[in-house]
Amino acid sequence: SLLSCADQRLVASGEGGLDAPERLSFPPTAISFPRARTVRITNRGTLARRVTPVTEGPFRAPAEVVLEPAGDVELTITFAPTAVGPHDGALVV
Repeated sequence: SLLSCADQRLVASGEGGLDAPERLSFPPTAISFPRARTVRITNRGTLARRVTPVTEGPFRAPAEVVLEPAGDVELTITFAPTAVGPHDGALVV
């Protein structure tokens, strides 16, 4: 089987005090066999935040989530490589 690997860097940006891990790594993944990982995003602010994650490359995230003040949510990030080799991407919230 053909394998690909990934290291997806997560960047939390914008107002409202969002916290997210800086990096999410995926193990070697066979082409056409996606892998999923979860990441927790926390709203440290005092207002609810509507978050629309943006991904690049062979990575997918939910279209939109709402974070209540002092709340958190787990996002499922899917890696679905279409080519052999390492892949980097960014998840911007």
